[in-house]
Amino acid sequence: MKTIVIFHCEFSQKRGPAMYQALRELDRRLHLHCYPQLFFTEIYILEGGYKQFHESQPHHCEGGYVPMADKNYKEDCREKFHDHKVQYKEFEVNKREAFLITQKDIVLQRGNIDSQEE
Repeated sequence: MKTIVIFHCEFSQKRGPAMYQALRELDRRLHLHCYPQLFFTEIYILEGGYKQFHESQPHHCEGGYVPMADKNYKEDCREKFHDHKVQYKEFEVNKREAFLITQKDIVLQRGNIDSQEE
């Protein structure tokens, strides 16, 4: 079964593209041993963001659209941005660790292949 990922944020200018790039990099690193294969072969960014999508395709949206800068949710937005920054930093650390583990596995796999060929 094919998995398709669509990233978006309000305008698809920062968070959506950043998460797209982070997932693509992680997927590429985890599959260095079988380049160019990837698990997520189709990753997209919603052009114009959720705002534009909601305006042009409201029948595909459940619920309403609330702008990120809505005064009723200003504090929630500030907290979520803080949480997002913290989670992104943790993701970057985990990404580096995954890369190092993957590199180690590739070296071990190559060593096993070389010893089997002898």
